[in-house]
Amino acid sequence: MKKNDNIKKSFLDYGLTAFFVLCGAIAVIFVFINLNNIFSFINRIFIAISPVLIGILMAYIVYPFYAFIYKFVKNKLLKSKSIKYKKPVIENISKVVAVVLSILLWIIILGGLLLLVIPEFYVAIATFLQNIDKYRISIENFIYSINFLQNRKDIIDLLESVFNDFIDFSSRFLLPNVNNINNILKGIYSGLLNTVSVVFNLVVGLIIMVYVLYKKDSIILGTKKFLFAICPKKVANKILEEIRYANVIFTHFFSGKIVESLIIGIICYLGVVFLIRIPYAYAFLISVVVGVTNIIPFFGPIVGAVISIVFIFFVDPIKSIYFIIFILILQQFDGNILGPKVLSTATGVDNFYVLCATLLFGGIFGFVGMIIAVPLWAVLSRVMGEIVDAILDKKGMPTDVNEYKNK
Repeated sequence: MKKNDNIKKSFLDYGLTAFFVLCGAIAVIFVFINLNNIFSFINRIFIAISPVLIGILMAYIVYPFYAFIYKFVKNKLLKSKSIKYKKPVIENISKVVAVVLSILLWIIILGGLLLLVIPEFYVAIATFLQNIDKYRISIENFIYSINFLQNRKDIIDLLESVFNDFIDFSSRFLLPNVNNINNILKGIYSGLLNTVSVVFNLVVGLIIMVYVLYKKDSIILGTKKFLFAICPKKVANKILEEIRYANVIFTHFFSGKIVESLIIGIICYLGVVFLIRIPYAYAFLISVVVGVTNIIPFFGPIVGAVISIVFIFFVDPIKSIYFIIFILILQQFDGNILGPKVLSTATGVDNFYVLCATLLFGGIFGFVGMIIAVPLWAVLSRVMGEIVDAILDKKGMPTDVNEYKNK
């Protein structure tokens, strides 16, 4: 009887194993067949919660400023002899002041960028189009000055044809409308701001930012309470440890990256104006492009450099060569000196994984995904590494990667 029970149990184990393997295989096949639909579903979820993500991102970016103002106001009020409020009241006043100033900071940043960039963009485009014949002569002289092209009339004719087509397009379409560019830009700008989704995302994002900053302590305590209620104490503490790590990585990455990009933009402006001697109308636009694209890991500096090089080439081909040398030196300075100094708490992500993370999260979440790719990958890789180490510990196997060289 006992033997029959063991046989039945074995059959039951085999049957359950086969069932779960079959279910897993079906699930994998289903995922591959419906991969586009799954990504589309994830994208719809991302679009739906994008105001929340924007708000959290805004809160992370402005949090160092918020924390500084909160501590400053709180200490001043606590030390003031003329103010006799209780500590909870002082803390609430400090939070309100810090939140209001954080909102004003965002308004100043966004408004200032728009007020600076749009007029300079108009001036740069207008100046470029008005001097386009001069730039054509400059490029032609540059082409004829290249030794190996002097006897290659076919290549010269091709280059002249391409450039003449561009000149023709500019003369027929852009140049007659130079005076209307400002109105066109204003129309585009007004149209974007009047788009319901953009306004909705910004407003809700701002509300979320205010809520996250003001209710930060309540959110943290509520999260802890929930975790300890549904998880064993050891698991809850581990989850909180990972959340703290993620908070440090994201906060430091965003604040540090913005400071780093601002410094790179300023250095680029000074270098372009005083070293390469590009006209002021173009220098500001080029430095903004280089600074803003520098926020995006890996691809950002490349994209910013290529756009600027092409633009400078049409203005002065020789100076575009100088700019290539300058931007290479600037990026080396950023990667080896400035970046490590500003981002002192490094994410520890290898360049190859930076590329993979940027492609993956950029493909899923778009521009925002490219920005959060590096810190998000750093957090996920840490969690996965700890899970792998825990599994190896249970098997009695070493966790040091060097131990697997000869296995």
